Amino acid sequence: MFAISSISHTGSIYIVVAVNVERYIAVCHPLKAASFCTISRAIKTSMGVVMMCVLYNVPRYFEVYLKWDWVPEFNQTMLVVGISDMSYNYWYLTVYLVYINVIVKFVIPGVLLIILNTIMVRKLYRTKPNLQKQERKGSEKERFTAMVLAVVVVFLVSLAAACMELIMYEVNSAITLDECSEICGYVSGVSQISVVINSAVNFILFCFLGRKFRGVFVKKSLSCCRR
Repeated sequence: MFAISSISHTGSIYIVVAVNVERYIAVCHPLKAASFCTISRAIKTSMGVVMMCVLYNVPRYFEVYLKWDWVPEFNQTMLVVGISDMSYNYWYLTVYLVYINVIVKFVIPGVLLIILNTIMVRKLYRTKPNLQKQERKGSEKERFTAMVLAVVVVFLVSLAAACMELIMYEVNSAITLDECSEICGYVSGVSQISVVINSAVNFILFCFLGRKFRGVFVKKSLSCCRR
């Protein structure tokens, strides 16, 4: 289950990155958007992200193993989960779980998001709108900028909290929460909460700050209710 959770977390990170790349092409290279930003490419990109996340998290399946063991609390032999020897291996525990994870899950997506959104915001504010539509386009820019910044800030805060959890485990040389110091419990709790909030808050931000998204959502909701 933890491997599936890690796959989902990694996938959510790179789906957000993929969406930002698509948004970057649409804003900064509008003439190429029609050929690049298509449904078929979106499906292929999503499938590629899923495959990459599954392959990247394959070692997670070997962290633990199942075995039959006597459980005194229940006074019977039961199927229990044991920690494999690989979990204590330096290359897995330190190199893979900490260094590579920090680079793949935090550094790469974080840097890409900051660069792409900085370029997009600068591009929008450099574009000179027509005099007749200046006021309307100005307000659209402000809404778009606010929505982009809100999504990216929430996302980066979530990544930072999860990154802190990995660093705390490495500093304490711990594999499980029980082996870590007391502060690990607080850091781990904040990390888990931030991941859950980040997975659900983007929809709220889009509805609250994106007028077009909100309009489409209301229209689709009403059409479903009428059926």
